[in-house]
Amino acid sequence: MDLNPIFAKHLDLYEILKFSVQVPEDVTAIGAIQIKRNFRQQALKYHPDKNPNNPAAISTFHLLEVASNLLSNPDSKNKYDQWYIQTFLRQRNLDLQREQQRQKLYNREQATSPQTNRTYDTTDHEKYGQLLRKLKHFKIPYGDWQHFDKSPRHPLGRLRDSCTLRLELSNSRKSQDKNLLMDSLSYAFQTKVTKVYYSSRNDYKNDNIIVAYATFDTIQDTLRILQEWNSCLEPGHADSTRRSGIEGVSPKVSPSIFTYRATTELRPEIQDALTNRTIVIE
Repeated sequence: MDLNPIFAKHLDLYEILKFSVQVPEDVTAIGAIQIKRNFRQQALKYHPDKNPNNPAAISTFHLLEVASNLLSNPDSKNKYDQWYIQTFLRQRNLDLQREQQRQKLYNREQATSPQTNRTYDTTDHEKYGQLLRKLKHFKIPYGDWQHFDKSPRHPLGRLRDSCTLRLELSNSRKSQDKNLLMDSLSYAFQTKVTKVYYSSRNDYKNDNIIVAYATFDTIQDTLRILQEWNSCLEPGHADSTRRSGIEGVSPKVSPSIFTYRATTELRPEIQDALTNRTIVIE
């Protein structure tokens, strides 16, 4: 059998037959019986009768036949093993040694390089980013905003705090169960609650009131809930949220950290919320 095409293509016939070869001794230990056994095992997977519409499987089966026939013949196996050990296996081991040495040098450089902790003042960038997010949220024209995605795939994105309210709740088993609380809030506020989480400062054993945060789908829902809550605080007003164990509703973040200027006039309900209801856009 002509081995020159095998050498030219640099084929690893042992790997094709799923033999693990690391050192020259592994090659000489592989006999004809093992070769036939491995061929039968692989041939069952890639036989054309089982893969009639799979060209890759048919090509693999052909390589398996070539490898099995060549290595089953003592003369051709001896010639192939000489090339495999002197050329292929030697080169592969050299490449592996170079890669290991390269990795050692890299690890050494990383260990000896000085670790610098740099701090940057990003206050101006943050303020500008807050302004841009507010403009987008309230649909105020600014540059080329009309080409931005107004319906992000993830409802809990970077603007989620603008739709998050801080809730003071009566401490009970119901308010401590996240799933029950989500159902209760959805019913009380007549809108979907997308996320609920609790304050890490809650003392569930001793406090009568605990704090939770609820995130809603839209800013409109958040504004409406705040407006309804402020209305229910007026004398003589009864509200169903009281019966749901809700003792207080407020924005998650204090509005004092924001400054807002816009030449475009906002819708009255939004302007009212920004000035009186203290909804926060972050």
